[in-house]
Amino acid sequence: MKASRLKEFKIDASTLLRELTSEDAGSLYALVDSNRKYLRQWLPWVDRQQGPRHAEQFIEGARNDNQAGVALTLGIEHQGDIVGTIGFHEFDNENRQTSMGFWICSSHQGKGIVSSSCERLIEYAFTDLRLNRVVMKIAEDNIRSRRVAERNGLVYEGTCRQSEWLYDHFVNQVIYATVADEWLTDRAVIS
Repeated sequence: MKASRLKEFKIDASTLLRELTSEDAGSLYALVDSNRKYLRQWLPWVDRQQGPRHAEQFIEGARNDNQAGVALTLGIEHQGDIVGTIGFHEFDNENRQTSMGFWICSSHQGKGIVSSSCERLIEYAFTDLRLNRVVMKIAEDNIRSRRVAERNGLVYEGTCRQSEWLYDHFVNQVIYATVADEWLTDRAVIS
């Protein structure tokens, strides 16, 4: 299930998922910095991003993982600007599954960008990578992200109590998942 080296997925006329490059470091850091309070509600890594150098390190690590086929991280580009990231945290080849994560800046929420990006990557996971299962672990109170999972046909499977440390407290995480035969059948009916 090694991921082939991907450059991009076109989502629509305005949105593209693409590998990040070192040239994106400054804008990626500026995006995180200007959305720090908003992102910090749900993401435990925000405080570690203290300058473009940290964004460069993130991008380099993501590109290495992408090339090795152990994970897939892409930038979400909308109307020419990076507005977030999306990807698969790691591939469990033995069990043919992966977990998915994403974030988008607050000014681009509610436009369907994340939902359509998730749909395209889930399709890629099932049709190209031949995975069987895609999972999302989401903070229980993160209603917007839960709705993204539900819109994409992922099913609530349970709650992991106090499973993520978020700066000064534990949060519960809800588990959503979908499997290839159900997801592909549902999409065939819709088409």
